[in-house]
Amino acid sequence: MKIARDILIAFQLLSDNMGCLTVHQLSQVMRVSRTQAKQIIEDCIYWLEKRGVVLKDEREKRTVSVPPEGLEQLRELLKNISEKEYYYSFFERRKYIVFKLLTNHFITNYQICEMFEISRNTCIADMTAISRFLKNNGFQLRITSNKKGYMLAGKESEIRRLIPYYISLIPIFSSEEEAPLYHIDEEILFHLYGFDDVQIRKRADRLETASKELGHKLSLQSAVNISLAVELIARRIRQGHYVERGAVSKESREAYTRNCIEYLILKSGIWQEIKTASKTASAEVDDWKEILTMEKELLSQTIVCMGSVQEDNLEQFVMHETSLEQFAEEIITEFEERIGLGCTQKEVVIEKLSQSLSGVLLRMSCGFQIYDPFVETIRSNYKYIFDVTRKMNTIRGLQEAEISENGAAYITAQLIGWFIQGEEAKQKQKIPLVGIVCANNIGIGALVEKQIQSTFSGVRTILIPSYEINYWTFYNKLDLLVAPMLLKIDENIPCVRVNPFLTAQDKGNISRMLAEKGDRAADSTKILLKETMYILKDFLPSGQRDEAGIRLEQLYNSGDYEIIFKGAKNYMLKDLLTADRIQFTDDKLDWREAIRLASAPLIEDGSITQNYVRAMIDSIETTGPYIVLTPGVALPHARPSEGAKKLAMAMLCSRERIYFNEEKYANLLIILSSVDGHSHINALVHLSNMFGEEETLEKFMEAQTVEEVVELIHRYETD
Repeated sequence: MKIARDILIAFQLLSDNMGCLTVHQLSQVMRVSRTQAKQIIEDCIYWLEKRGVVLKDEREKRTVSVPPEGLEQLRELLKNISEKEYYYSFFERRKYIVFKLLTNHFITNYQICEMFEISRNTCIADMTAISRFLKNNGFQLRITSNKKGYMLAGKESEIRRLIPYYISLIPIFSSEEEAPLYHIDEEILFHLYGFDDVQIRKRADRLETASKELGHKLSLQSAVNISLAVELIARRIRQGHYVERGAVSKESREAYTRNCIEYLILKSGIWQEIKTASKTASAEVDDWKEILTMEKELLSQTIVCMGSVQEDNLEQFVMHETSLEQFAEEIITEFEERIGLGCTQKEVVIEKLSQSLSGVLLRMSCGFQIYDPFVETIRSNYKYIFDVTRKMNTIRGLQEAEISENGAAYITAQLIGWFIQGEEAKQKQKIPLVGIVCANNIGIGALVEKQIQSTFSGVRTILIPSYEINYWTFYNKLDLLVAPMLLKIDENIPCVRVNPFLTAQDKGNISRMLAEKGDRAADSTKILLKETMYILKDFLPSGQRDEAGIRLEQLYNSGDYEIIFKGAKNYMLKDLLTADRIQFTDDKLDWREAIRLASAPLIEDGSITQNYVRAMIDSIETTGPYIVLTPGVALPHARPSEGAKKLAMAMLCSRERIYFNEEKYANLLIILSSVDGHSHINALVHLSNMFGEEETLEKFMEAQTVEEVVELIHRYETD
């Protein structure tokens, strides 16, 4: 039995719902009858049983339940589904054929018919439909055939501009007219379309690291999409497909600033990949230098334009007659006049809208398109405002070419988001706190925020640009994260991945997470009330206790105060960094050796396992020396699940600098073991504050004995 789209979505739901899926839930998300949903559930159970996945014994007819160990089995199976095990719908099949055409010289009728088990006539119909699809979306490409098979015909530069558009279609399971049903994890989809998830992620990590060095903080979603594009470009070059001379116009080369893109492609190793691919190519080229110049320029434009979709503006669009800020102000002024609303944060909106416009205009100038599924939703849900935006004189007079509907919808979303945000700038402070992650601009994030405020009363919301996410998760300030993009976050913060316009399942997932938070808050209220009444019984006459209890319960449940019940000791540094966990060394150590040495006391007392040490080292090798808090101080740590047994810290004081790379070093190495997301926060805040004072840091650097370090910690926390 092959796995089809419906079963794949059901398995994703099963995973997101922590191993339980009902017919009712599935029918709501899939928009099918309960009878159809029940059949899908039965197919899921059959598929799981055939592959030996552990199921719960107490199975109900209208439910599929999987224990934690079964969920792990399922996730591994899904990550390794081969193309022969998957049943592609006609839309998915055509997407896959485009992938084969992008990565092969030719693809034959026989190959397509055998792969998808379709007739020759169906294959011909698919090729005709693909050609029509390319033409309708503005690509000057077509499918041709000869004795060898089918191939993509057209200029190579046009094929390269198709690649970002194709990548944006990968998560879409149905035709463009149909809204996406549910989000499927990228690691599953990558494998289905012939990508190596590990290599894609490694390249994305390199891009993220290089962008951080430039201070641009490329989002994970952009980094992954760019990594996919580079993979496809490299494959085409290996086949001998190069961009033609004159492929990049002078106008597009001059359309954006050139502050960091060249450094990014060099530092991340992407340009070296492309050059290596060109050396293995079979085609003979007369002028390598000119061809490589064209390749480099088109690659730069591809990366800049793909990053701009998530508002990761690596470069800025250059306007010669006016500035982006002036243009944004003109748009907002005309928008206010046309819809009869005033903008309360005009200066901020001008600044942010100019960033959004930079991306829209860059993609127009360089000839790139990105498919965005919520464009159709904007057009249907906000038809009047969309039409107003598209017809505004300011936008229509921008360039000779009319702005695309995609670009107009994107600007509409930004404007709606900002005007909505201005309506409710001040919210009553209630718990829980929900963080809405947005790109480096926040217009679209405000749309998501408004929907959450309308759907879930009694929550605080805050917009968090993606580049600030580490701060919020590190200090555990949030109860829930909601993100319309791919994220890399701490596992202790619950996160819901959503569509820009919330689907029924998005709202269901948020509701479930908030309910769990509400249960914890309710438990904390009960515990606090019980403890308070236990104390008051010694001071109040028995006749007054019931009334006092009722009044206190009303106060605690009012939502005006946030009750945080720790149920455990509020640890300080002096509780964790004890004398037996502090070491000194005069040796010149490699950073891996230093981490192992610093961890030794925690291994000995059972606070961590050897696996935790390996996880710390692997984390630094993968993501770089992010653990260096300030020059001279590093805080190696790993996820609690990697082998943290107790809350603990250990310190290694080194006379010699411990280098993590050419620039990042530490003399003080502090190992952190945390078993949850909150018990270590107090000590961590003290640590950050302590080493944030230059005078205190110098005293630690100059300390000669364990006793001196202990005394410094005690003195700091006492003061």
